[in-house]
Amino acid sequence: MADGFSFHLEGVDEFTKALESAVVKANLANKVAITKAANIVKKTAQTALALRSHRKGTWSPSPPGDAPALVSGALRRSINVDITSSGFVHMAKIGPTIVYGRIQELGGSAGRGHSVHLPPRPYMAPSLEFSRPLMSTAFAESWSTIFTKL
Repeated sequence: MADGFSFHLEGVDEFTKALESAVVKANLANKVAITKAANIVKKTAQTALALRSHRKGTWSPSPPGDAPALVSGALRRSINVDITSSGFVHMAKIGPTIVYGRIQELGGSAGRGHSVHLPPRPYMAPSLEFSRPLMSTAFAESWSTIFTKL
C-alpha cells in the first residue's frame, strides 16, 4: 500500500465456516421449532374437541362460540399437521381434513337447500391463541439447544 499500512487477517476461513455452520443450525432450529409449535396447536385443538360429548342424533351440548362436542371423534382425528420446507422457508398447515371441519369453525348454512344455520363453534382459532405462549417456548428451546452447540 502507498501509505505503508497493511494488515494480515488470521482465522477468516474458520470464521466463515463457523458462520455457515450457524446458518445451517439456525435453519434446522427453525424447522424443529415450527414442527413442535404446529403439533402444540394440533394437540390443543384435539383437547378442545374432547371437552364435551353427546350421542349421534342428539342435540349438541356445546353452546355457540365453544368448540363442537365430540360425537364420533372423526373431526378430532382429522386434524393434521403438514410441514413443507423450501430452503430457509418452513411452513406449517394445521387443520381438519374432514368435510364439515370448516363449517363447525366458522358456522354457516348447511343441509338440504341450506335450510339449517349452524352457529360458529370455533376450535382452531382459539387453540392457536391459547398455544401462543407454548409455541414461543418451543422456539426458545429449539434455538437454545442448537446455539449452545456452536
